[in-house]
Amino acid sequence: MNDCGTSNARSLNIVRNAPSTPGLITGPTDGCAFILPAGGTASYSIRKMATATGYTWTYPPSWTVTHENTPGSANDTLIYVQFPIGFSGGSMSVVAHSGCGTSSTARNMAVGKLNPATPGVIDIIQTNTCPNREYTYSIAAMPSNAVNVQWTVPAGATILSGQGTASITVSYPSTAVAGNVTVQSFNNCGNSVIRSTSVKLPACAPEFAKSATPAGLQKSAQVDQQSLSVQVFPNPTTDLASVQVRSVSIEPVNVRVMDLQGRELKRLVVANTSTTSIGHDLKPGTYLVEVRQGDKRTIQQLIKL
Repeated sequence: MNDCGTSNARSLNIVRNAPSTPGLITGPTDGCAFILPAGGTASYSIRKMATATGYTWTYPPSWTVTHENTPGSANDTLIYVQFPIGFSGGSMSVVAHSGCGTSSTARNMAVGKLNPATPGVIDIIQTNTCPNREYTYSIAAMPSNAVNVQWTVPAGATILSGQGTASITVSYPSTAVAGNVTVQSFNNCGNSVIRSTSVKLPACAPEFAKSATPAGLQKSAQVDQQSLSVQVFPNPTTDLASVQVRSVSIEPVNVRVMDLQGRELKRLVVANTSTTSIGHDLKPGTYLVEVRQGDKRTIQQLIKL
């Protein structure tokens, strides 16, 4: 002001603003892997706020919680949690503080328990034939929320490798086997429904049981080749295959087509010098073609794609 008058007033508005709600809490929402006594430790965190001078975390008293930094301080943005035996779910929250007050809304996060999912369909591949039959049983992937899977096999069978994983290798005896292969997933919260596939294997044919290893089959396929010549072609095939027989003997020749368990699928008698087509009625897979003439015998493998 002066002798001529007074100016308009200049004003400054001062407000008191409490901190905003903290950002999202980052951490696992499934607590199964972190349940005492065998579970690990889960970590939960928020981003540090420039306007906050401290934080207060709230959680059930039965949880075991450790703060990375001094509780209630400006750096109290990370906690480690283990859940109690019998945990069925719960929630935590965090608010921010400053000299102007506390955030009006807490940031919340719920933690539950998820049982493991049921394993997927079991895929089966035969990797070895009679008399040392071996199969692999696999699921596409570890079921969601599962820590491991447990397999069971029929009586007499042996799991050679893979127990606890998504794929196992199983050995079967040469005798008949019947039963189920099952797989079930587990975690700290429980177990899944059992996935099962049936097994029904006949006893290996006597001529296969005499061989100690699959190499024995290969050896028998080469017996007396000089007097009995057999070719199977094309091999692999997508349709028909030809069995060409050449022998100096005039005795009739018996041809058998078998699956890898030694079960006979087709039998025919051909001349000592002949070419015969087989395979049009076979499904894709691996087969054995046995050719006999008197005391001479060969076995060759046929693959149909």
